[in-house]
Amino acid sequence: MTTYADVKERVQDTLKAICLTDDVALTVVDYSLPSYEERMFVFNVDKDLVDHHLVAHGSGSGSPTDISKAVFFSNVPNSLCSCLGVFKTDGRYVGKHGQSLRIRGMSPTNSNAEMRDIVVHGSYYVNDHLASIHRIGRSWGCLAVDMTVIGDVMDEVEGGLIVSIYK
Repeated sequence: MTTYADVKERVQDTLKAICLTDDVALTVVDYSLPSYEERMFVFNVDKDLVDHHLVAHGSGSGSPTDISKAVFFSNVPNSLCSCLGVFKTDGRYVGKHGQSLRIRGMSPTNSNAEMRDIVVHGSYYVNDHLASIHRIGRSWGCLAVDMTVIGDVMDEVEGGLIVSIYK
C-alpha cells in the first residue's frame, strides 16, 4: 500500500533527478492505485498534502482483467495510454471537455504529451458514485477528474506547477 510519505519521497527524488529545486508545489498521480481510489495528490511548496482527487487513466492503459488498474503506459500518439513522467502546467483553455489545463511533458516518457493533446480536464465519467461501484471511466490519456472539481483542481495546480505522474 502506498503511503503519503512514499509519494512525497518519490516526488523529491524526481525533482532532484531533473535538476529542479524542491520549492515548487506539486501534484502527484499514483497509478499504482486503482482508479476508484483518490490517487491525485496535491502538495504545497512545503510538501504538505493539501488535497486529493479521483483521476482516470487512459483507455489503452487498463489491465485486460481489471480496467480500474493502469498497467500499460505509452508516449506513442494514438495509443490512448496514460504516460509517465514530469509535466509542467501550461495554461487554461476551454475545449471540448470545458475548462481544461494544458500540460507540457518534461521527460522522455511524455515528450509527445502536447502533440497527443494530453491535458487536465473535467469529466462526467469520473465521480464519487462511479468510484463507489468501481466504474470510473477512462480517458484517451488525459488526466480526467470529476467535472464538479475541475475548477478547484486547476486553481490548485495552475501557474507553472509541476505534475509528477508515477506508477
